[in-house]
Parts: sequence; structure tokens; C-alpha cells
Amino acid sequence: MKSKIYTIILSLLSLSASAQDSFAPVLSQIEQNSPTLQTLQKQMEAQKTAYRTGLTPQDPEVQFGYLWGNPSPIGNRKDVSISQEFDFPSVYARRSRLANKQGEAAEWQYRQERMQLLLKAKQTCIQLVYCNALSNLYQQQCDRARQIADAYERMIQQGTTNQLELDKTRLNRMTVEGKLSAVNIEKNKLLTELQAMNGGKSINLPDTTFTLSPLPMSFDDYLAEAEQHSPVLQYMQQQIAIADNNISVVRATTLPKWSIGYMGEFVRDNTFQGVTIGLSIPLWENKNRVRLAQRQAEVATQQNNEALLQFRTNLRSLYERAVQLQNTDAQYKAVLSTNGLNLLNLAFEKGELSLLNYLLEQEYWTDAYDQRLQIQRDLALTLSELNAWKL
Repeated sequence: MKSKIYTIILSLLSLSASAQDSFAPVLSQIEQNSPTLQTLQKQMEAQKTAYRTGLTPQDPEVQFGYLWGNPSPIGNRKDVSISQEFDFPSVYARRSRLANKQGEAAEWQYRQERMQLLLKAKQTCIQLVYCNALSNLYQQQCDRARQIADAYERMIQQGTTNQLELDKTRLNRMTVEGKLSAVNIEKNKLLTELQAMNGGKSINLPDTTFTLSPLPMSFDDYLAEAEQHSPVLQYMQQQIAIADNNISVVRATTLPKWSIGYMGEFVRDNTFQGVTIGLSIPLWENKNRVRLAQRQAEVATQQNNEALLQFRTNLRSLYERAVQLQNTDAQYKAVLSTNGLNLLNLAFEKGELSLLNYLLEQEYWTDAYDQRLQIQRDLALTLSELNAWKL
């Protein structure tokens, strides 16, 4: 049993492709079952429909008048008019292009929110893998601590040890059991969070190892690809396109509107009817609208520049952090590759270590293994943020 502890811990720290691959089915389930994503998708469709609303000409106007004559011999008069107002044809084309850009922006906004939700789900999975590995480690230590405590129970009955030594084994067992309980509580919390993201359906993720994807060889090439596909940046680019198209629409709406219709006047023994043509001259209503649209375009451009700078800075920071964590993990791997726990167990069995020293040394090595697990967890979390645009 003692010799198995070291082997089990190394298996917990080894890299395995199965863990990373198992995230894909989980994320796929969440994408299908997430109430949040379903709501966001419906909101996106509603927005796209709203943008395509109002692109047609205004409704025709029909008027009817009935006027009583005085004196009565002149008869009553009936008026009928039908008119239809139109913008210049270029206005409708420009409005349609603007609506298309707004619809594309709504799609990129949905992709951005989807990316954030899936990133949160993936990072929750990473935390769960860490807890699974730690739980397995503490479970093995619990078994070991119980065996030692039981052995000292028998030894005190035989008179070969004292109460102080027995209390040490009991305290060690309680400490490890407490750590195991705390980790299992955190596991259940993470599983509950994943279940909530999955629309109330439970998720099973028993993996205990991380797969750490390699860092890009050329950060500049990686950055260029990320900028091209990032939903955040694509959304900001669409905002610039929307602002530019809005300027075009506003300029077109400053042109006169015109109307055409029919008008008839019917009086006893007399009828007047014919075609009417009208022209609306925009003198005051559209004042400063073009200037406002231009200022809004400038704001959109500035916001895009800020978002691009922040994106580049954040990505470079994540990359540098990943490099540092990767180097630290390599250092831990070199040190922990020796069978320190096996040597520790042998020394204890041969009586070279007192119980107290053995327990302290075991705790020291366990903390080191936990530290490496935390490094791998943090590296996996950093890589998930670095590659979030791929989700």
C-alpha cells in the first residue's frame, strides 16, 4: 500500500489527452441545453427582425370628407384623397445595408456572449479536474492514515507504543479526512454549477489529469489569427461599419421626400378629380443629424482602437504568464520525478524516521504535489483564456 502512493500521485500529475477531449462533449451539452444561450439566441433573432422592420415606404394615407351645403340647394360635397409618401430610392438601399450590418453585429454579440459562457464552463471543468485529482490523492492518504492509526491501536494494546504516539496517528487521520471532505464539498459545488449551466441536467466528469496544449511558436502570428477571429473585435469592427452606413443613411434622408396620390371632389352636378404630387423640403428637421452621425462614427473608431489595444495587451500578458507557469511546472516535474515518497515509506518501515518526522515529511511532499497540481491548473486556466476565441 505504501509503495502505491507514489505511483498514484505520479499518475495524477501525468498529462493525458483524455481530460482535454472530455471537455468537448461537456461544452457541447451545455451549448445545447443552456437556458442562457437559448435566451440570448432568441434575443439575437428578435434584434435582427427589429433591424429589418421599417425599411419599406410609409403606409398610404386615405382621407374622406363629407361637407353639408348651405343653403341646401347647392348640395353636399364629398372629398376623397389617397396619397403615398416616398423617400428617394437610394434611402431604401442604404437602410437595407445598414440593417444587414446591424444584423451581423447582433450575431457577433451573441458569439461573444456564447464564448464567455463556454469559457466559464471550461474553466469550471478545469477546476473540477483539479479537485478530482486532489480528492484521489487525499483518499489514498486517508487509507494510509487509517492503516497507521489501526496499527498503533493494536500496538498500544500490546504495550509497544504510548498514548502520545497513538494520538499523533489519530490527529493525522482526522487532518487528512478533513482535507478530503473539503475537496469533495468543492467538487459537489462545481458539479452543481455545471448542472445549472446545462439546464439542470447532471454532468459527469471524472477526469483527474490535465492536457496542456503547446504554446504557439510565433506569438505575432498567433495574435494576428486571434484578432481576425475574435468575436469581441469583430463586433467592434461591425460597430464601425454600422456608424459609417448610418452616415450614408442620414445624408440620404436629408434629401426631399415626395408623394403621389389621387384626389377627388364631388359636388351636385360637378366632379373634380385628378392626380396630386407633393414635395417635402427638409429645412429644419434634419439639422445637425449628419454631424451627429459623424461624431458617432468617430466614437466607434476610438472604441475599436481601445478594444484592440486591450485585446493585444491581455493576450500578451496571458502568453507570458503561460510561459512562466510552463517553466515552473517543468521544474516541479524534475524534482518530483524521484520516488521521494517510496524512500520516505521505506525509511519509516526500517525505523529510520520517527512517527512525527514521517508525518511531517509526508505532509511536505504532499504539499509539493499539490503545488504542482495548482501550477498545472493555473496553466490550464491561462491557456483557456488565451484560446477563448477558438470556442
